[in-house]
Amino acid sequence: MTFSTPCLQAMASANKEGKIIHVFGAVTDPFGAGVGISPDDPLDHPAHLAGIGTFQPVKETIQLAQKMYPGLKILGTVWNPAEACSEACIRMARASCAEQGIQLVEANVETSSAVMEATQSVIARGAQAVWIGGDNTVLLAVASIAQIAAKNGIPVFTCQPIDVQKGTLFGLGADYVEVGRLTGELAIEIRQGRSPASVPIENRVPQQLTLNLSVLKHLRDPWRIAPELVDRAAVVIDVQGIRKEKSSNGSLAASPDADKADFSEKTVGRKWQIVFLNYIHAGHVEQCHKGFFSEFKKLGMVQGRDYDIKMMNAMGDMPTLVSMVDSVMDYDPDLVLLTSTPTLQAIIHKITDIPVLFSNVSNAVAAGAGQSNENHISNITGIMSAHDSAAMIRLIKECMPGVKTIGTLFCPAEFNSVWNHEYFLKAAKQADIKVVSVPSASTSEVPTSILSLLAKGVDVVCPIPDNLHDTAFSGIVTAADKAKVPIFAFMSKDGASVCLAKDYESSGEDLARLALRVMKGADPANIPIRPISNTNIIVDLKKARFVGLKITPSLLKRADQIIE
Repeated sequence: MTFSTPCLQAMASANKEGKIIHVFGAVTDPFGAGVGISPDDPLDHPAHLAGIGTFQPVKETIQLAQKMYPGLKILGTVWNPAEACSEACIRMARASCAEQGIQLVEANVETSSAVMEATQSVIARGAQAVWIGGDNTVLLAVASIAQIAAKNGIPVFTCQPIDVQKGTLFGLGADYVEVGRLTGELAIEIRQGRSPASVPIENRVPQQLTLNLSVLKHLRDPWRIAPELVDRAAVVIDVQGIRKEKSSNGSLAASPDADKADFSEKTVGRKWQIVFLNYIHAGHVEQCHKGFFSEFKKLGMVQGRDYDIKMMNAMGDMPTLVSMVDSVMDYDPDLVLLTSTPTLQAIIHKITDIPVLFSNVSNAVAAGAGQSNENHISNITGIMSAHDSAAMIRLIKECMPGVKTIGTLFCPAEFNSVWNHEYFLKAAKQADIKVVSVPSASTSEVPTSILSLLAKGVDVVCPIPDNLHDTAFSGIVTAADKAKVPIFAFMSKDGASVCLAKDYESSGEDLARLALRVMKGADPANIPIRPISNTNIIVDLKKARFVGLKITPSLLKRADQIIE
């Protein structure tokens, strides 16, 4: 049995001689998959192959979006041309948009890592919403797409009903639980003697609608979800973010999701031994700790009764970090928590049999934690803090339309710094802005590095977010203030005129809820790595005036915090 179009194609290729029976399901367009299934005759297919097609309701989805917002005229989409299922959906979407007077703005990707930039490109071209069809590559990154769209005040909707839990406005597609059941029934019939050749290949699409009303408050345009749609939906996330499912009598009843469940001491069952590892003493780590312990307490966890915790910090010293990780098992922990990319890299191959949960890590996959945010090392998962370089470049251009050169500092010894630096360079290049980069290898080098950077005549300073420059940020501010050069920061930092900052306190809250899920029995292998739930724009008007930076009314309106 296989599920998805790529799996159907791979198995059919390996089984061309029909040595075993092959049953497939969850395939958008089996007729266009190139495996010998005729679109004209449901019985014209390889004798050993049978299954169920599930073509997504593309036309109905776009119609529903326009019903929610009649002013929808430009729709963005990201898709992988290498996926036959995605191409089939795109053809349908082009025709549907043409019928409804909507311009479809497209961007192509080859891998999930390119999705964020592609999403930014369709938004920059005026997309009022983003739709994702049956594209396996892009759907892996739907949480990131939703986050980018939310910052721009536009909604995302997909063919996967489950995606509302990742921040989409609605999902209209197949009820894949029912698709799985139908596929399983077919497999049983064949095992009991039915010939696969006698099975007509047909589309079976048990439709399901899900809604996320909490998205509406972030939208710039007047999207509206009518009461009849709420009545029709199988799942509704209300304006407070509470998930409700349709019960057997047709009414919506609250069903707490894993992150909002009742975590009383009775649900944990025993006292847990927790070790919390940290590479450096920095502002983002302190904020994470604050959020973690505050949320843990709100969730009913009492230290000494429900858990004991050992806090450890290497204070930025790599040999100490290695020694610290080596000593973890001396404490016989039930759960290991950690912050920062170096800590994650140090622990990956040393602890394999107990849960490890991380936060404040820019890109866990690139750091070696797995192949994707969904397919990761079985005992490791956590909260990702990748920074949005493209959004930062747009902020700088909005405040400084004539900007030519951005100066940045990065640390070659920190993996996360190198990765963020490369992404920042790409985003600046797309915006046709020059970046001058100066490396720093230690805290003592930062004062020299910032003076060297300012001597090159940069228009603005935007340090790459990393542990080294977070710790030494005050020295960067002192030098930049003397030169009257504005600072834009990826972290909430005193001295920056504008911050596009991950809310590291919320990252701690996210980590606390994740820890409770595991303490209740959830398997980390089944929990995708996901981004921090909140990103904030912070504007310091006093600092902006001091360096001669003009803050636009639009930015002030969007800011989450304004320092007068």
